[in-house]
Amino acid sequence: MTVTRSGIAALLAASMPLAGCTTLKVNPATSDPASRQGIAYFLPFSQFETKVTWAASCDETDKELSLTPKIEATAKNGPDPAALYVIGYASLSSFTKTSSVKVTFYDSGAIKSINAEADDRTAEILTKTISAVGKVAKLVATAGSDKALCSADLVQKLSDADAAKKEVDRLTALLAKHTRDLDASSARVTRAGAAISRSLRQSHDTAISNVVATQIDLDSAKGLLEERTKAVSHASTVVFPEASSVIASTKGIEIPAATLAKWVARKVDAAGKPIETDDQFKTRVEGLAAQAATWFELKSTTALIDPVKARAVAASGKPGDTALVDSGDPGPEAGIRYRVGVPAILQACKGGPCTKVGIEQGKPFKSLPVTLLNRDTTFFLPFHSKAFTNGALSATFAESGVLTSAGYEQKKAAGEAVAGVLDALAAEVSTVVEADRANSKSKLEKLEEEIKLAKAEKDLADAKAALDESGNDVNEDAIAALAADTALKQAQLANINADIAVREAEAKLAEAGSGN
Repeated sequence: MTVTRSGIAALLAASMPLAGCTTLKVNPATSDPASRQGIAYFLPFSQFETKVTWAASCDETDKELSLTPKIEATAKNGPDPAALYVIGYASLSSFTKTSSVKVTFYDSGAIKSINAEADDRTAEILTKTISAVGKVAKLVATAGSDKALCSADLVQKLSDADAAKKEVDRLTALLAKHTRDLDASSARVTRAGAAISRSLRQSHDTAISNVVATQIDLDSAKGLLEERTKAVSHASTVVFPEASSVIASTKGIEIPAATLAKWVARKVDAAGKPIETDDQFKTRVEGLAAQAATWFELKSTTALIDPVKARAVAASGKPGDTALVDSGDPGPEAGIRYRVGVPAILQACKGGPCTKVGIEQGKPFKSLPVTLLNRDTTFFLPFHSKAFTNGALSATFAESGVLTSAGYEQKKAAGEAVAGVLDALAAEVSTVVEADRANSKSKLEKLEEEIKLAKAEKDLADAKAALDESGNDVNEDAIAALAADTALKQAQLANINADIAVREAEAKLAEAGSGN
């Protein structure tokens, strides 16, 4: 086998793809079984268990109904059902590479680490409850002219609740007094020691009995107050948002019309006779419930989310919508998906959505600082190992899904690795190159000897012609012919030696080109 210089270059070029680049691919899971081949994991997203409690009150003068909202929001980070991804470790397979992917998970199913050891329970976003009490908001009729007055039943229940509160306050103060008395009595008993008198012992027993009895009475009074408070208030709890792509309520949280109907007085004339039908009353109550409804919206303080798109998302409420400034699909080569907790505001509005979306906009009354993980806070950890390099990606996550550490290591620079490969290849092909050079040299020498041979043959022919035709001294001509014949013989011998050198060089080249 003869290997030329161009053949060696072609061999090097053909070997480059065998060192191939590898890219870790991550795809969303679908109903297609092929898309579920790999390591599956969910992305987390933030939901808030939002509790709104409306407490009713009546103006002492005109009995106008007012509602005071109280908001509690408890963060609950969990798996996002719309963000199930599959790590395709098979995408790292390559003819000349060996790869490994190790993924560990928390008990909750959240991803814990990738190709790295992680400390148990690394820092995570703390779940906390934030409470805020809104201002007293008086209700007005839908038309805006009539006041919503308290029903007689509500007035009585508010009076009962107020009496129960006063009793709790009285017993709380009494318990504090009895506790102080017991502390003083205990001090006297301690000082008396074994010489304690009967009267001191009796007074100490009485102090203990007073504390116990008052505590029992206070517990009962608190239970009664809670019962009566529930009769003049209403609490509704919802989980918001319902999906990781939703940033605003699609409907408000309302007091049930059946509950509000018990608090609102029917319209009557001067004689006390009803002046509205049941249907009219029902419509009025439903309007009052909508007026008191609470709407929520998440507003990020980063520049990730486009406000214009955010309003469109709030209007449509479609789970697939996104408010990202750039919502293009990054593709499977983007790598491991993870989410960053960004500062945000959970805003509460009364009577309508916080952002105008075709219906009357509500009035903001409270804003709570929160940390947000949702579709629009998704980032990527790509892993791409180039030819002739060994790469390593490591990442650890908190159970909430927040990235706590990450690192990428390229164990050998691409240029250095290629140089090493070329050095190795140079050692492999050195015999081929040397044989090729020897072959070229031998062919050149043979060509030179063939030229000399042709010249010697011409000189001999010329000498013989001169010997036949010349009238010169025969001895001199004979000597010239002998010299020409000797030169010819020497040229023929050199030509034979050059031919032998060419054959030996070609044999060495064939041996080097065929390997072993």
